[in-house]
Amino acid sequence: MIKNEKKQGMSLIVKNTVRSVNGLIFLFGIYLTLYGHTTPASGFSGGIVFACVFILMTLTFGKGTVLRMLGKTTAYILNCTAALLFLLIAALGIAFSGFFFDNFLEKMYPTISFKFFSAGVIPFYNIVISLYIGAGFFMLFIILSVRRVVDVEGKRLLVSTEFFDTMEGESG
Repeated sequence: MIKNEKKQGMSLIVKNTVRSVNGLIFLFGIYLTLYGHTTPASGFSGGIVFACVFILMTLTFGKGTVLRMLGKTTAYILNCTAALLFLLIAALGIAFSGFFFDNFLEKMYPTISFKFFSAGVIPFYNIVISLYIGAGFFMLFIILSVRRVVDVEGKRLLVSTEFFDTMEGESG
C-alpha cells in the first residue's frame, strides 16, 4: 500500500518543488490576512491563497494524501465555524457598544496603550473570512474533483464517486 501511494501524484521533482514552495505560499497567505487591514479584501485573498496551497498539494500528491490531512467534512466544519465566528464578532459589537459590526475594542480600551490593535476588530474579521473562504474554496474543489462522466446504456451521466470522507479500511 505504501508503494502504491508513492506512485500516486506527479514526479519526484514536482513533489520536492511543491514541498519547498508550499511553506512560502502559506506564509504569504498569512501575510495577506494579517496585514490586510490596510488593503481591501485581504481576508478573501488570503483565503484563496490558503486554499491554493491545499489544491496544489492535491494536484501534486493525489487526492487521498490531502484528504487525510484536510477532508471535505473538516473543510465543511471549518467553513461553518468561521461563518459563526464572523457573526459572533459582529454581535459582540452590539453587546459592548450597542451597534452591530461596531469597533468595540476601541470603546473598551480607549487608552493610548492599546494602539497595538490600531485597526480594531478588522484583523479578526480578516482572519475569520480567510478561514471561511479557504475552507469553502478547497471544499468546492474537492467536491468537483470527484465528479465523473460515465456511460450507462448509451447515456452519459455525471456521477459522484464519493459522497463522504471514508476512513482507511471502509468501503465507499
